[in-house]
Amino acid sequence: MKMIFTKIWCVPTFLIFCFLLLFSCNPFYGGRFNNFEVVGYVRSLTDSTAIPAACLLIDLELLERDSSYATVYTDSLGYYEYAEAWPTEQYDTTRVMITVMDVDGVLNGSFLTRDTILYNDDLDASLTIIFETDIYVEMVTE
Repeated sequence: MKMIFTKIWCVPTFLIFCFLLLFSCNPFYGGRFNNFEVVGYVRSLTDSTAIPAACLLIDLELLERDSSYATVYTDSLGYYEYAEAWPTEQYDTTRVMITVMDVDGVLNGSFLTRDTILYNDDLDASLTIIFETDIYVEMVTE
C-alpha cells in the first residue's frame, strides 16, 4: 500500500515540477528586452536626391557579444529601416557601424562607400533606442 501511495504522490509532484520548470525558465534571462532601430535615408551629397537599392551593412557590436551583421537595402525613395531586440540583462553598451555600399553600379548612380558610427551608452531596462540617420554619399561621375 505504501508503494502505491508513493507512486501516486510522485506523479502529480513530477508534473507540477515540470510545469513550473517549463514556465519559469526563460531563455532570455528575464524576458525584458532593449529594442533597437536604425531608420533613415541614403541621399546624394551633391543634390540630396534619394539613392534607391543602396546596400547597408549594419554591424552591431554589443558588450560581451561577437559582432552581428545585418544587411538591408534602401527602397525606391532611398529609405531604410532595421530593428533588433536583445535581452536587457546581457548588454550595457552598443556601438553600431553602418556601411553604405553601391551594389548595382551605374543603374541608380554610382557612389563611394561610406561608414557611419552610432553610439549609445545609456541602456535602461525596457528602453527603445531609435537612431534616425540620414546618410549622404559622394557620387562618382564617369
